[in-house]
Amino acid sequence: MKLNITPRVGITVLLISWGILATYFYAPLTNFVTSSLLQGFRPSASVGKIYDLEIIDKSKFEARSGSFQSGGSVEFGIGSDISTLDGRAAALRKYLRDQGSPLTPYAELIVREADIYKLDWRLVPAISGIESRFCRITPVETNNCWGWKGGPGGSWQKFEDYGVGVKVLTSRLALGYGTSLTPYDIEPAYCPPCAASGHNWARAVTQNMNMMTQYLEKSRISQ
Repeated sequence: MKLNITPRVGITVLLISWGILATYFYAPLTNFVTSSLLQGFRPSASVGKIYDLEIIDKSKFEARSGSFQSGGSVEFGIGSDISTLDGRAAALRKYLRDQGSPLTPYAELIVREADIYKLDWRLVPAISGIESRFCRITPVETNNCWGWKGGPGGSWQKFEDYGVGVKVLTSRLALGYGTSLTPYDIEPAYCPPCAASGHNWARAVTQNMNMMTQYLEKSRISQ
């Protein structure tokens, strides 16, 4: 018996076949390759190894950064006020909590330090997302969520606690990289292999920052 397949039926069958292939093969393969690339270019650390670095002392660091905190005041940008600061901190706290992040109690500190140095308040926690899954996976006894002084063959800086890490990263990013650079501008120095292979680092940091903005917008709508 000879089948009489019209062009319309043939096109329909072809489209259905493509849909099945995309659902069961293409999407999982894409996710696998993307995850492998991100993991491959993350700075690696030896599990269980205590890195032989001097811990940054909290009192010494605060003394060094005292010139930025004279009088205990914080300069805010145009159109900003204390309620905006609270709103950012509240949104960031909720976002970090949803990620299961140990940084959650430090949300207000993150925002306050960012304002002191005029840095984007989302950058420090966003970097922790790609470098340590928001501080959930870090080299032992380092409190280093940001891959700072890390990388393949590198040594990882130890911080006394997460709060000191936040202060150090905020100041170093602001003073070393500047306050106007995007993750794509920072990437060549912060993660050179990522910059040379598709900007996985910059894309992930940017995505985390955008998610924090969405949390802030949702919190404003609900108020």
